[in-house]
Amino acid sequence: MFAWAVPAGIALDIRRSNPSGTLMIAIAFIVTLVIGTVEAWTRMALGMHTIDQVALGAALGLWLAFTFEYCIRKIGRAHV
Repeated sequence: MFAWAVPAGIALDIRRSNPSGTLMIAIAFIVTLVIGTVEAWTRMALGMHTIDQVALGAALGLWLAFTFEYCIRKIGRAHV
């Protein structure tokens, strides 16, 4: 789950902080996909998870990244 959540959160943060840097945003999202895919593949290759477990973890990780970026981050910045 965190194999997709952390890089996706970083990519969303880069997009928010630098909206005109499209190359950097594209690279951040490509790195997110590569890291998540490699980790998912290695977990399946080692026999630790099945494809349905990896797909659910990816979906939860991406949901977590988007939730923190668009919902919880605004609340956290208001109180800091």
